Amino acid sequence: MTFKSFPLSSDMVSVSDEDYNGISGAHRILLQITAQIHRLDASHNTIGTRGAVSLFDGLASARRRFSSLPGAELWGMTEINVARNEIGDDGFASAMYYVSKDQAMRSLFMQANEVTLEAIADTVVERINASNLRKLSLTSNPLSPDAVNRLFAQLNTPHLRELHLSICDLPPSCVPAIVEFLRSPRSQKLGVLELNANALGRLGVTAILDAVESANYSVYRIGLSANNPVPARSSSGSDSENEDVWRETHGVWESDVAMNPDDPRSMSNQINNRLPTLQSRNAELGRRVRGAASRAIAPLRMIVNARAPTDTETAQRVLADVAPDAAPPPHFPLLELPPEVQLVIARHSSQDADALADDQWARLVGHAKDTTSLSKMATRMKRAQQSVQFGDARNYREQAVREAWLGEMGCEWWELEDQRYWDRLYRRAPSRRRGISPNGHPDAMLPKGT
Repeated sequence: MTFKSFPLSSDMVSVSDEDYNGISGAHRILLQITAQIHRLDASHNTIGTRGAVSLFDGLASARRRFSSLPGAELWGMTEINVARNEIGDDGFASAMYYVSKDQAMRSLFMQANEVTLEAIADTVVERINASNLRKLSLTSNPLSPDAVNRLFAQLNTPHLRELHLSICDLPPSCVPAIVEFLRSPRSQKLGVLELNANALGRLGVTAILDAVESANYSVYRIGLSANNPVPARSSSGSDSENEDVWRETHGVWESDVAMNPDDPRSMSNQINNRLPTLQSRNAELGRRVRGAASRAIAPLRMIVNARAPTDTETAQRVLADVAPDAAPPPHFPLLELPPEVQLVIARHSSQDADALADDQWARLVGHAKDTTSLSKMATRMKRAQQSVQFGDARNYREQAVREAWLGEMGCEWWELEDQRYWDRLYRRAPSRRRGISPNGHPDAMLPKGT
């Protein structure tokens, strides 16, 4: 057995592919968890379901123990990878129980296990909704279609940003639940939905893209490749008759897989042309919202917290203005304007006032009026800077703090706004520098004055 070496400052334990088996293997993993560890890679072992239950019970005990140390802050894991460990439903349920209690948890990787969700879907989705989890991967698990339908019907968390369900053999019967989720406000925080290599069908893919096009402006990456099922064909009857049977049986149907790729209805056209266009649209709208919120917060803070002139100062200015040799006013009397006009001016200081919905703007105004918000942000930024020693890493942590703030404000993605949406959508914003955020999504290069 060999242990992978990491720098002394690392917060990660990696025991991937170490032949850890069952409960004893879980105990060997737990022996390496210290108060300085916050990430675990235990993938490609065989701890199984019982080992997974033991592992997450042990992490819960470690959390209580480390958090109770003198002067210690609340301890928790941020990332756990237990892919390819022969873990079944009970093990996954135990993992989700831990995730729902550890509010530091952000990423859980459960790829290529034996999870079906068949008897635990309701419990799992309840725990997802109660957690701060941002990324969940169930790729290459034999998920029950009915359980997946219940998952999408009940999923309602403001924190989850990535959901990976590729290679789970999802049939066309899952499409209506996926479409309903994407059309609902419950999906407006999700940025990545991976459904590659399932069996959703051409019309299933089309229905999902229809939902994204008309009602979802947050998903900037959606995987739909390799989704061609091969429905059983009767020995007689036309293709159209078979399509009708497929539609009645599954809700959506798969027509001729050999359709001309130039046909707008073809799978090839949906994946190669339509999908990239919708992803680019949502990414650009998200950049506009994040950039506008970041640029507006500093002038907004100054305006809503500015001290109004005293009566004496106002009288002195009036007397100075009416004097025979009075010079032109040295400044624009912004604070003498009605408050609603001041807020309009502050909103346009974002340089893209149409990017922010009224509800998003109201949240920013409320945040700016909180006189303690600036000192809290400064404290968070200082902690991020002190947590690393190198320039690039420090910039990464600072960017992560700003993104967390945008998430708290609900200003990460384009927000729907009744009938006025279409007007806002087609008013283009000025071009700006673009980059990639710490969380992996395309983003504006945000200013630091948040």
